[in-house]
Amino acid sequence: MSCSPVAKAMGLATTLLALPFELPPKRHPLPSLRTGKAPDPKTDSPPADDAVLSAIKATLSQGGFERVVSTATQNPVNPLNSVNTQATAKPSLQIDQLHQLFDADHTYLMTIPQLDLWPREAHVRYIGDWL
Repeated sequence: MSCSPVAKAMGLATTLLALPFELPPKRHPLPSLRTGKAPDPKTDSPPADDAVLSAIKATLSQGGFERVVSTATQNPVNPLNSVNTQATAKPSLQIDQLHQLFDADHTYLMTIPQLDLWPREAHVRYIGDWL
């Protein structure tokens, strides 16, 4: 699921198919998934979100995104090898909030709205249970 920002930065359309529990709501910090316990400031949001964001930004600042793009676009057996060859600007990736890791052009949830844990945007489609 976390490849969506990379694909979008490369100019590719993205689709996300997930269970509701796999897709957090678009809010910062992300909600705590611990039930029956008071939030722990050392392990729950926002300190945990900030720690993950710091790690992502450190990786991006060290060229992590450029390595992913060059691997995807230069591998001769990869169908993405022609992606962005016409682009004049170098693709870039900016993550400011963790929910951006799950952003997609099209989002499909394998449930019904009544069983979803989180309020969703209008563009999210519910497709029911496939099992």
